[in-house]
Formats: sequence, C-alpha cells, structure tokens
Amino acid sequence: ELFVKSMSSLGRSCFEFLKITCPALWAIHEAAVKDVVPKNRRFAGVFTSAICNFNVSPNIHKDGNNLKPTLNIIMTARKNSRGGHLVLPEFDLVIEQADKSMLVYPAWQNLHGVTPIEITRQNGYRNTFIFYTVKGF
Repeated sequence: ELFVKSMSSLGRSCFEFLKITCPALWAIHEAAVKDVVPKNRRFAGVFTSAICNFNVSPNIHKDGNNLKPTLNIIMTARKNSRGGHLVLPEFDLVIEQADKSMLVYPAWQNLHGVTPIEITRQNGYRNTFIFYTVKGF
C-alpha cells in the first residue's frame, strides 16, 4: 500500500513539474487522457499505469499499446552503476539517465531500449519509475 501511494504521489509530482516546465506537452497529454480514460481507471490522475524497473535493461522495443499522443515520464535513481541509458536506434542516439533525472518521452513513437547496466560497487543500482497511459478504454 505504501509503495502504491508513493508511486502515485511521484507520478502526480512529475506531471505537475511537466505542466510548469513544458505546458504545451502537458496539455497534449492531458487532453488525450481526459477524452479517453475514465477517471476511475487513472493512476496518479493522468496515467493508467506505472512500473518500477530495478536493474532492468529492456531490449529494443516500441510501446505499441500506449495511448497516442501521450507521454511516458521516467524518473531515474542510481548509485554506483554505469550504463542504463535510453537508446533510440533510429536516431543513433543514447540519452543519459542520470541519478535524480526525469525524462519525458513518447514511447509509442519510436523503437527504444536501455543499455546494459554495470554495477560498479556493492549495493549499486539503477532504478527507474515509469508512468504511462495504455489505450483500450
């Protein structure tokens, strides 16, 4: 119960930060969710789903089940680790996911994955908290 409440609070805070820093992107996501996702099916007010990936490095994929044109918000916490960065092979691009960083990305739009994670010291980790909206409501 505490984990769910914490994830919900983090998701709301991230979306509020997006509203302040990128109001145009916020409005696109907000409008897409408002028209399609019933309030009783929303997580953190504007998403349908959240996941926590601890030391997980997903292969290249596209989030084809996400509602278009919504955004994923990815919060990263890391310590004593290397790698674990977002890869966009179509653009030959690697985006660093530093400790305490927030990445906003339309994961339905492009192929993406995560570079391998290397733990450099005992108790090292790379943890992401991902908020997203699936279609089908």
